[in-house]
Amino acid sequence: MHSELNTLKVNTDHRCHHVLRSVLHVAMFWWLFHAGLSWAGLTIFLAHYVVGIFSITVAYHRYFSHKTFKTSRFTQLIMAVIGCGQMQGGPLTWSAIHRHHHSTSDTTEDLHSPLHGFYESHYGWLMNPKTYKIGFAPPLKDLAKFKELIWLDRYSFVPILGYFAALWLSGHLYAIFNSTSDIDGLFVVMWGGVVRVVVVWHVTWSVNSVCHIWGSRPFKTQEGSRNNFWVAMLSLGEGWHNNHHKFPFAARNGFGWKQPDISYCFIWFMAKLGIFWDVSTVSVERLKAVELVKEAPTMPEHGTRTPL
Repeated sequence: MHSELNTLKVNTDHRCHHVLRSVLHVAMFWWLFHAGLSWAGLTIFLAHYVVGIFSITVAYHRYFSHKTFKTSRFTQLIMAVIGCGQMQGGPLTWSAIHRHHHSTSDTTEDLHSPLHGFYESHYGWLMNPKTYKIGFAPPLKDLAKFKELIWLDRYSFVPILGYFAALWLSGHLYAIFNSTSDIDGLFVVMWGGVVRVVVVWHVTWSVNSVCHIWGSRPFKTQEGSRNNFWVAMLSLGEGWHNNHHKFPFAARNGFGWKQPDISYCFIWFMAKLGIFWDVSTVSVERLKAVELVKEAPTMPEHGTRTPL
């Protein structure tokens, strides 16, 4: 199943991943009950949350999965390492599963379609062995040529351990020089690590579930994708999901000031710095030319479509 990626057995064990996710959920609720909210904690959380969301929306989604812009091999590696730190797998695995979603969206073959129920679309698909067969199938040719990405898919836990170690160390050093502060290694690990990871998980999964059930459908597409304002705000632009399914090649999901897309703003800024280039966009003329619909079409019940 995964010989070409030569991955570790634990990477394909959905039961092990389920236990780990359950432990982090329990740890998050324990911490929130034990420590309560604080400005320092929320600040640490938000700083790492933004970095975490960008590593999924900009790196894993718009770059690795859809190649909506280009960058250097070094920057690509940095994005992949930070993406691994969100505990959603390596870049090849994540991209393979997402491309499969686009080729089978809202059919019985779609791993996380609401056709299978909300729970399945939000979380249950992560407990499906088929998810790992698709993720660890022969690697995507455009990404597999980079040996460092292959290595990260095999050892995606290394950036996670490094991230958490850096969080603890920064909190520990802060406590040494600020002995009267409540901030220490555990404080930073919980807010910048555990709480951040769990929240980023649910925001990411909400694009799969919420954005295929609730929201508006300005564009006619072959599936039930929808634009959801609240998911867009939390995900920094990914919630304009109907737009994305209509124009999957575009680096920008939100069109116009009424659809803020912070992830695209970051891509635009990096392009201005010369770190990103060849950013794919949708022209105003093309937007005006596409067919708009007032009502969503019925979601197909079966069948597949040609992969991107």
